[in-house]
Amino acid sequence: MALSLTVGTNTYISLADAESYVERLYGPMRDAWDALADATKNALLAQATLDIDAHLWRGYKSDADQALEFPRDGDATTDSTYTKVEQACVEQALYRLKYNPEGRQALAAQGVRNFSIGKHNESIAAGGVAILAPNAKRLLREWLLIGACLV
Repeated sequence: MALSLTVGTNTYISLADAESYVERLYGPMRDAWDALADATKNALLAQATLDIDAHLWRGYKSDADQALEFPRDGDATTDSTYTKVEQACVEQALYRLKYNPEGRQALAAQGVRNFSIGKHNESIAAGGVAILAPNAKRLLREWLLIGACLV
């Protein structure tokens, strides 16, 4: 059964808005994203939302009964089209598509520090692999609890 996205319940952004965001901001990742089935895109966006919500954030939910961690009190930050949280959700989905952070964490847990696939070489830092994408962290930095945020 395909995962259905509901903004504010299991995702921060609809598939249609995510598609528009990817098309507007990405050239190279657009082809990889476009090649995916909608069900896979939905799963990536839902997992990206879970990744974001797994962190500890400064402040409080705007409504104690809301399903997701955002919006937070005072959250009125947007660019002309997307909120920072919507952007972060797509950035996180693209990060998962490109880097498979759990796979890299599993390698790190087994003691792997370097690996090669064809001409591609990668090193894994001793501290492990960040689950939250660097671009998502940048977008959400005003809410990050320094020192309390999970990797």
